[in-house]
Amino acid sequence: MTKYNCQSCGKKNAAVAIIYGLPLGNILPEMEKRGEIELGGCCVSGDDPNRACKACGYKWTADKKYKAGKKVLSFR
Repeated sequence: MTKYNCQSCGKKNAAVAIIYGLPLGNILPEMEKRGEIELGGCCVSGDDPNRACKACGYKWTADKKYKAGKKVLSFR
């Protein structure tokens, strides 16, 4: 998965996508263990952050198109 630059600490390639929903199977937990994603939980408010910095812990919404009622990321 793509890594991003942190908007808070500025560290390059330190931030990852946050994935919401119940992780079925082992794929998503394994990706989280490798530091490729962060699991956001299964309770979604619709205005949740979609990026998380592994270096400083800062979380933010990277794109204004992620508004209430829209999916952030999903896997099938």
